[in-house]
Amino acid sequence: MKKSSITRLISPATDDPEFPDHKANYREFLRQNTHFHTPIPIRDEAIERKIHYTYRLQFLKDVVLARVLDDSTFNVLNSCVIFNQIDIITHVQNDLQFLQDIVDLFLGSSPEPSTSLNGVAKSRTGIDTDANAEGLPNGVDEDRRRREVILLIQQLCIMGKNVQLPTRMGLFQTLVDRGIVQPVQWALGQPEGTEPGQQMISVAGEVLVTLLDHDVNGVREHVVTQCDGFEVRQSRDESLLTLLCGLMIRSRDLAVQTVVGDSLKLMLEMPPQDMNDVVRDVSRRVMCH
Repeated sequence: MKKSSITRLISPATDDPEFPDHKANYREFLRQNTHFHTPIPIRDEAIERKIHYTYRLQFLKDVVLARVLDDSTFNVLNSCVIFNQIDIITHVQNDLQFLQDIVDLFLGSSPEPSTSLNGVAKSRTGIDTDANAEGLPNGVDEDRRRREVILLIQQLCIMGKNVQLPTRMGLFQTLVDRGIVQPVQWALGQPEGTEPGQQMISVAGEVLVTLLDHDVNGVREHVVTQCDGFEVRQSRDESLLTLLCGLMIRSRDLAVQTVVGDSLKLMLEMPPQDMNDVVRDVSRRVMCH
């Protein structure tokens, strides 16, 4: 669909015959109410433009034309969205600096060693806050920025679940391998008594279940790596597994208990026939605790 056609469809004020007194000004909504947050900078301008295009296509498909779309137009718009999402996912997989910047933001928030599962050493680089973060200098309101990054990871996982299986599996394996479980652990450790904490626990639980569904062995290896690091340093065990067990005991929220229970089941469930070394090691550590 050409840009001019989309422009005509998103008219300044659209009338609905079933709601004659209601004026839907889609352009004003896009101009005044939508904001593009980049807590982690995207250094490729083409990908950034593609993110904007994808959002507008989804807005067109799900809001503007939701009640009048025929099957052929819906399929065309949906195909355009999926192709754009594949390009965005491919860029994220190949942009290792982007993923490292995400993990670096959470280093120091827990005692986990600052290395990824593939053995690449990491250091805290410090990232300048972008213009969309209201001009806050680096280090100010860091928790707010971390919360935005958790929401970014959630949106990336939602996008990943819509693409074909090979691309989907490659994305989630890359995320786990580059240490995205660390931000998820930070979010799960937020206080449940506050509204932002409840939001972070809910989002992180959704992300963790998605990661476990697509790369359970990678998450298990992450936990084993954490436990080995604690044993070497003889420090208190604050691994993801310990955090989940504590959250399961403390929480009185049925939704949180359900998500945590599903996560523990996926993480600790034994293979049907033979149990590999990683699962055995994780299970042994749980019994010790």
